[in-house]
Amino acid sequence: MILNDLIPLYVELVKDTGELGTLGDKYVYQLADTTKSSILSTNAIEVDIKSAFPTICRLMYGEDNSFVQQIFKIESKFERNKFISIQLTEQSKKDGISYLQDLNFWSKVLVLGYLYAKYEDIVIIQYIKDGVVFNGNIKGNPCDNSNSFNKYVVDNDVTFHEKHLDSFIRFNRTTVIKLGDKLSVKGIFKDPPQYINDIVIPSIMSGNIYDYKHLEDVKLKYSYKYYMILREAPLTEELTYYYRSNDQYLNEIGKPCGVMDLDPRAYLRYIVYPILSLYRLKQNNR
Repeated sequence: MILNDLIPLYVELVKDTGELGTLGDKYVYQLADTTKSSILSTNAIEVDIKSAFPTICRLMYGEDNSFVQQIFKIESKFERNKFISIQLTEQSKKDGISYLQDLNFWSKVLVLGYLYAKYEDIVIIQYIKDGVVFNGNIKGNPCDNSNSFNKYVVDNDVTFHEKHLDSFIRFNRTTVIKLGDKLSVKGIFKDPPQYINDIVIPSIMSGNIYDYKHLEDVKLKYSYKYYMILREAPLTEELTYYYRSNDQYLNEIGKPCGVMDLDPRAYLRYIVYPILSLYRLKQNNR
C-alpha cells in the first residue's frame, strides 16, 4: 500500500470535522483562537509522529532512496530535520514543486487518520503540523476503515507518541502545557518572566494561589509602587526576574517594550489572571 491509498480511508474516517478535516493546507488549528475564548483541559491527550519528517520521507521515496538513507545516517533530530528542509527547499526551486508542503500534507493525513481510527467522541483542541492535542475516548469496536488505517501504520513502522497531559491551557494566543514536573509555554507570551514561570503558574495549577496572602503578594509584585522601587534603586536582577519576557518587557497593552515603558499590571492582565480565572472556573464547576 502506498501513501495515496490512505486518502480514501482518511476522508471516510476524518469527516464532519470542518475546515481542519479537509485535505487542504490547514496545518495549524487552535480551538480557543477559533472560538475566541480560553481553554483549560486536565484530561487532554497529545499525539504526534515519532521522527515525523524522516518517517514521511521514507514512505514517500522508499528506504532505498539515497536521500532517505542520508537522512537516517544523521543522529541529531534537529540536524536531520534541518537537512530535510534544506534539501527539499533546493529541490523545490529546481522542480517548481513544494515538497515541504507535501510533508505537511502527509503528516496531517497520518496524524489525524491515526487519531480518528483509534478514538471517538473527539474534540480537537490544538493541531500543529505533526501533532494534535485532543479529548476523546478509545473506540470499543473499530470500523473496517479504522482497521485498514491501523494496519498501514503497523506494516510501515509508523510510530506515534501518546502523552496524557496534566494540564493544557490556551489563552491570548499562548499555550501552557504541564506534563509531570515539566512546564512548557509557547505563543505570544512564551518565555514569561522567571517568577511567573517558576512560581506563579505552578502555584495556580496546584491551587496554592487561592491562599489570600499568596495572591496578594503576587499582586504586590506587579504594582506600580513595587516596580518603581526596583527601577529607581536600580535593582536590575529583580527587574529581570519579575518582568523580563522574551528578552523585553510588556507595556500597558501587552506589547514588547523597553524597561522604562513597562506596565507591571500587564503581567496580571494578560498572563496571570487569564490562567487564574480558568482554574477558578473549573474549581467552581466541580
